[in-house]
Amino acid sequence: MDEEAQAHFDTLLKNATIQFLNTEIDVEKAYFTSLLSTSADGIPSGLVKKISKSDYKKLVEDGLKSYEREVKDMPIELVQECMDQLARIDRCLGGANQNDILLVGRSGGGRRSAVSLMSHLQRLSIFSPAPARHYGDKEWKRDLKQVLQMAGVEKQHSVFFLEDHHLLKSEFLESINSLLSAGDVPGIWTPEELEPLLAPLKEEWAASQGRGGARTPFDYFVEQIRTHLRIVICMDPAHPHFLPFCAANPALFACMNVMWAEEWSERSRSFIITRQLGEVVENKKANLVPLLIEIHDSQLQSGACPRHFTTLLQTSKLMYQAKIESQSGHSTHLLKGLQKLQEVSTTVAQLQEDAVAKQKVLEEKQKLAAEALTNITAAMKRSAERRQEVEKLEKETQVEQDKNEAEKASIERELAEIQPILDGAKKAVGSIRPDHVNEIRTLKCPPDPIVDVLNGVLRLMGNYDNSWTSMKKFLTGSGAIQRIMNFDPRLITDEVRKDVEKLIKEKANSFEHATIYRVSVAAAPLAKWVTACVKYSGVLVKVAPMEKKLNAATASLEKANAVLAEYKDQLVEIDKNVEQLRVDFEGRTKEAEVLRIGLERATQTLEKANSLMGKMSGEKQRWQQEVKEIKRDAELLSTHTCLAAYCTYLGHCPEDVRQQANILWPEKRYRHL
Repeated sequence: MDEEAQAHFDTLLKNATIQFLNTEIDVEKAYFTSLLSTSADGIPSGLVKKISKSDYKKLVEDGLKSYEREVKDMPIELVQECMDQLARIDRCLGGANQNDILLVGRSGGGRRSAVSLMSHLQRLSIFSPAPARHYGDKEWKRDLKQVLQMAGVEKQHSVFFLEDHHLLKSEFLESINSLLSAGDVPGIWTPEELEPLLAPLKEEWAASQGRGGARTPFDYFVEQIRTHLRIVICMDPAHPHFLPFCAANPALFACMNVMWAEEWSERSRSFIITRQLGEVVENKKANLVPLLIEIHDSQLQSGACPRHFTTLLQTSKLMYQAKIESQSGHSTHLLKGLQKLQEVSTTVAQLQEDAVAKQKVLEEKQKLAAEALTNITAAMKRSAERRQEVEKLEKETQVEQDKNEAEKASIERELAEIQPILDGAKKAVGSIRPDHVNEIRTLKCPPDPIVDVLNGVLRLMGNYDNSWTSMKKFLTGSGAIQRIMNFDPRLITDEVRKDVEKLIKEKANSFEHATIYRVSVAAAPLAKWVTACVKYSGVLVKVAPMEKKLNAATASLEKANAVLAEYKDQLVEIDKNVEQLRVDFEGRTKEAEVLRIGLERATQTLEKANSLMGKMSGEKQRWQQEVKEIKRDAELLSTHTCLAAYCTYLGHCPEDVRQQANILWPEKRYRHL
């Protein structure tokens, strides 16, 4: 059935579904599969569901991966004819009844692969006899019993797969004919074999009696065979026994689904060629796909079948690879030599780039070293200038410090003469007893010396009220003696000092120790303290200009010392900077020297490499020319290889047929160049 007939049938089917089922089914875009409705054990339940062709192909591809992973590799190409055949086998094996199939087609069409793959997808066990040299009736019955026991007793959903080479005798197919029509093969079981065979089924058979089951355990056994066993027979219509076998065994057509395997379309064959030949088809000088198809089609009348086509492709690929390997030795050496030359050329270019880069880096490093040297010179100059400034400032500050020390010593000498007197007076005041103070305070008309002394005390402390009441109040207050002792003579103003000096001068007799001591024991220390404070204040007035000058000189010295410390810190920082610059200069000089040496070596290597490349330039051109010639020959090698392989493929043909093909095929090859 060609594509036009198939399209016509699809149109009739589509119109029938619209007329009788009131629904439209696009048969060109969908399949019906039993894989989407399965029982708990994964076996198809007998229902079929609609599925798009793309989804069905994805389902089959996943199953093929699973089969190759769990069983073995499967050389099958999922072209359109293969997918259609899988879909038909799917519906038959997974149907509710009449699951047996007669596959009629030429050898090599992938029927066995399709049945094995679909059996795997439907979780069916597949069984095929393994005929040996002396395979006869005994071995046939043994295998037949085994598959019947698997289906009838063990209840395994199984596929009994047979091909032409299994049917060595007509009696083998007659047994299958009986099995298809009656569910049993007469005479295959002896009574001794039936009893143990049917023993496991008797209990199940007895339980089925109430539901109108089989009448005998053997009938129940036959029912189980019909339920669990699927028979698939592949036959070649060109085989000499095909017609006699079909005529002698009517159950093949009456009890089986007959499927005629289609020839591969040109599109499918092109796909198979591309998949199997790979790099051979990539030949740009010859269009091999139509050439191979045309050559194969030319031999269809001579009995060419898909097996011959696949054998042609396999042989072509093997011969092409052998030719390529035989010619690749010299080509490989040449290519390796050219590759080495290219690597050398690339290395030379890289060396040239590296030399230029190193030259730039060397110039940068030399520039940095020169900058570092300039910075060192400038920093050392600043260091020398700052060092001179520090030395000058140190001398000036030393002179100022010596002057200050002299002034300070003079002031201390002046104060040293009066300080013991003041300290002695304070000590004497501190020794005054409270009862002596109370004695003075109880006087109603005190003697003049006491009044004069207390008047001097009050004036020094800033109190000019010279009444006796004020004096007694001063003595009455708590801590009068302590206030006197804590009094700072520096607080005495010039006016107060002169006033008290005048008082002491006018009342000199009152401030004499002998006089005042006779008058009052407590007033004598006070008189001594007043005299000492006035003298101390006078000395302070004398040394005040000296102290002012000393303070100013001290402030100037402190400022100069601060500047000197700052200069010294700057000098330390400059020295550190100079040291760092020196280290940087040494590092950059060293880097520049290393780069210079490396650049010299790279330059020498580059000169040698350029010299070598110049000597090898002629050899490179010769090698390139030889490689071009080898590639040009290889571009036509696949065409010659295909023709040689096809001559091998025609080995079973007569000599005249091969001679005729040897004349016609070169003409076809040149048409496709």
